[in-house]
Amino acid sequence: MNQLLEFLNPATGEELFHPLDIVVVVAIVMVCLFVVTRSYQSTHRGVTYTQSFIHALFLMGLCTGIVMMIIGSNIARAFSLVGALSIIRFRTAVKDVRDTAYLFFAVVVGMGAGTGFYLHTVVFTLVASAVMWGLFRFDYAAKSETEEVLKVTFDRGSSAPEAIAEYLDGHFDEARLINSIRHFDSDQDTLVYVVRGPVGSDFDAAAEGLEGVEHVTAAQLYVNDQQVTL
Repeated sequence: MNQLLEFLNPATGEELFHPLDIVVVVAIVMVCLFVVTRSYQSTHRGVTYTQSFIHALFLMGLCTGIVMMIIGSNIARAFSLVGALSIIRFRTAVKDVRDTAYLFFAVVVGMGAGTGFYLHTVVFTLVASAVMWGLFRFDYAAKSETEEVLKVTFDRGSSAPEAIAEYLDGHFDEARLINSIRHFDSDQDTLVYVVRGPVGSDFDAAAEGLEGVEHVTAAQLYVNDQQVTL
């Protein structure tokens, strides 16, 4: 048996890995990452959710765990790993800062399990997941007001801008003009506003009401992706 382990672990002068060690690391990482991914799924907001990101968290955690076992306390291997990773160009843009945090979460789980800190890894996973769920459950740090972008298209040369401004003042807490677009292929112009109101306000109904204003031909409301649920 020792000869087989030596064959499977060619490094000399180091403690040999028993197959059970690998099984334990993989099992702990998988269980912890299941908790992590469930936390991510249950607390996610917006339209950036993808199944491939969940799969990537599992793969990243498992890879980190095994890599930490391979490196051990060998500095030469650690520098070799840095050199190997330097030739890889990571081009995927992470759209949500929270996704970056969960990627780091998965890496920490893999590092903890790979270096033998099993209890620390499990406790950290449970505590961090509970914290994320608590922040989501109590809507911590949420703004009391909502901001959205409103585009209003109207007939050029009409009195629509004044009527639009009057309408917005009566339906939103604040309406700030941020852009004016001139359409050279038609006789229409577009005004772009940032409108603000209390959370829960019916922005859609207010925007639809703009189409009833004289000389207004279209009104479009752009909702923040943090307010969209799928």
